Amino acid sequence: MRRPASLLVLMALALCGAASAQDSAQGYAGKLKAYDPQAVEAAQAYAKTLDLRALVTKSAPFAAQQVNQRLRAANPGLGEDQASAFVDHFVEKMLTQDVDAIERASVLTLLETMDKDELEALRAFQQTPMGAKVVRKMPLLVARLNENMRLMNDFVIPRALAAARDEMLKAGVEVKI
Repeated sequence: MRRPASLLVLMALALCGAASAQDSAQGYAGKLKAYDPQAVEAAQAYAKTLDLRALVTKSAPFAAQQVNQRLRAANPGLGEDQASAFVDHFVEKMLTQDVDAIERASVLTLLETMDKDELEALRAFQQTPMGAKVVRKMPLLVARLNENMRLMNDFVIPRALAAARDEMLKAGVEVKI
């Protein structure tokens, strides 16, 4: 049962901005041709079980808050109505067009990480009663892993950067971060 949990980490990474998320649908179809059709089918089936649209919808308020903070910092003269309109446009775009790109990135991540036999075993597991139970919990687990990534970005990385800067300062080298 460890394989589904480790696979969720890969999916969380895909949700955090895999470069392949920017692929067009046509470019994506071309990349899929490099893989075994059964592996592609299994990866696509698994990606659908994650209900990425629901995950993106759940993360929209957090993303809107982050965008609003960045927008305010970069544009102090922007009015409340203008900022709200910008954030609304951002969320609308995120919830409509880009979910498909995230799903494409997730499928490619699966195909790049797992071989055909592993993907087919995962698919077979999904069809068992226990597999179905695990699959129902996947969206919640992925959302929680996404929260962990925020902790990394908001807490762990800034502290590590500050500590590295302080160590360099002790050695007489000033590094701006």
